[in-house]
Formats: sequence, structure tokens, C-alpha cells
Amino acid sequence: GCVMQYVDGKSFYESGETPTPGEMRFFARQAAIINSLDIESRDMYDSWAIVNFLTEFEKNKQHLPPEDLEMIKSVAEKFAGLQIQSLPHCLVHGDIIKTNTIKDTEGKIYILDFSVSNHYPRIQELAVLFCNLLFDENNPSTFDNYYKLGLEEYQKHAALTSEELDALPVFVRAAHVMHVISPIREKVVNHNDSDENEYWLKLGR
Repeated sequence: GCVMQYVDGKSFYESGETPTPGEMRFFARQAAIINSLDIESRDMYDSWAIVNFLTEFEKNKQHLPPEDLEMIKSVAEKFAGLQIQSLPHCLVHGDIIKTNTIKDTEGKIYILDFSVSNHYPRIQELAVLFCNLLFDENNPSTFDNYYKLGLEEYQKHAALTSEELDALPVFVRAAHVMHVISPIREKVVNHNDSDENEYWLKLGR
């Protein structure tokens, strides 16, 4: 909130904009820079984090409608087959999404809110990017191109291993799934019917 008072602009969520390809490259580049920082992060549990997908699925499956449950089960099977601990870990912002990114009136972009940053698999950063800032929900057919664009830009600064490249599409699907599980939990358990919660639920589905 403090930073937003000094920036003359809107978040990408507030403006409803999809970033331009150039802005997408900026986000991928910044993600690589963040992931290269040698900074200790605190160990905290984030119920929205992709690495906690299977735990949150088990805890909340009773709240899920049948159509969501079947879709999520198929992703859970693939995710359970990943060797997550063997993936390269680093400092991950974990929440570079439309609500945490602001573009000012001159076109300068700000990335906010490191409150859920943690020591995670590096590809978690990319998966979060790909499921929101690099995903145009009004034109999903563009995703393949945006995926290639983001991956290309990120790897100019931080090359991914073959294991990471294989696991990344599963992480992206799991990122979308978390935008179903967590909002439904918010609705049922915390009675959260906010527009933002509905936005994430619709996006995840």
C-alpha cells in the first residue's frame, strides 16, 4: 500500500490489461534476476504455493465441485510423479501476478510484495508468471507463443536444466489448479466472495 501511494499508475489487475510482449519479456527477465539473488529466505507455509498443491488438494477436496475434482485429479497424478526436491531451488518471489505489478503513466513497471517469497524450485517463479501475466484469458490461443517468449527471455539470464524444462508444463497446470483450490477454500471456509477471489477462480478454471 505504501509504494502504491507514490506510483501514479494502476496494477495490471486494476487496468484489466494483458502485458505487451515487451512487458512480458521484462517480467521474465526480472524473474531470472530475482532467482539469481543470493539471499536467505524465511521458511513459511503458503497455502497458494504450487509446491503445496498435493497437501492443499487433500485438505480441501471435500469442498470441490465434481467437475473441478476430476480435472484436478488428473493434474495431481502428473504432479505426484515429479521429483520436486531434485529440482534447482533458489529465492523465488512466488507472486509476480497482475495484482502485484503496477505500470505508471510513463510506462514504467514495478513489481511489489515479496511477502510470500521463499526457497522454492526455480520453475515455480515461471509457472506463476505463465498462469497469469503471460496468459491472456480473453485469447488463450496465444499462450504457446507467450510461453516460448517467456522461456526464451528467462533463459538468456538463467538456463534451465532438462529436468526443469520437462517439469515446467506440469507446474503451469498446477499453478492454474491452485487458482481453483484456493479461491474455493476462501469461499467455503472464509466466506470470501470478493471480485478478486472470483477472478482467480474463473482464471484457474
